[in-house]
Amino acid sequence: TNPVGLPGAPASRLIPKSHFTTEEKQSALQAAILEGTTMAHFKQVLISCPNNYVPPNNGPFETSVTEAWRDCLWSVVAGTFWNYQTDPQGIKAAYDASTEAMRRVVELTPESGTYAAEANIHEKDHIRSFWGTNYPKLLSIKQKYDPEGVLDCWNCVGSKGRSDDRFSCMV
Repeated sequence: TNPVGLPGAPASRLIPKSHFTTEEKQSALQAAILEGTTMAHFKQVLISCPNNYVPPNNGPFETSVTEAWRDCLWSVVAGTFWNYQTDPQGIKAAYDASTEAMRRVVELTPESGTYAAEANIHEKDHIRSFWGTNYPKLLSIKQKYDPEGVLDCWNCVGSKGRSDDRFSCMV
């Protein structure tokens, strides 16, 4: 059988409400998105952030995702594809292109983060970007229930990253 779809390298950023408050900020955001994603194979502006959600009884937000998720209006996603015959250098080039496609948006929104499921695997500050201030609590839970670090994935809570041979394939 033939494979369906294409492997891809996404990168994304949550765009905080504050970047929509003036025409100057809106113009800067527009320029960063348009100029940065021009060469990307796919691009999306998702207007799906849960910024109007209020927990029951106005309680705390008890969730694992970054608090930037609760303050965004948009989630911008861009990325590149490769085919199944692409060599490791070509795959690395695709990831580098995705990183570059979102660079200006990331630089414009240093206070924000990203949705981990659509994130760049080379996110520079993945702990803050993915988990925000929730990370210490998440790490303590991880250490309690998985003290040996058996359950691990790239850039997840408690990830060993490049020091773990299981991730030697990450380009």
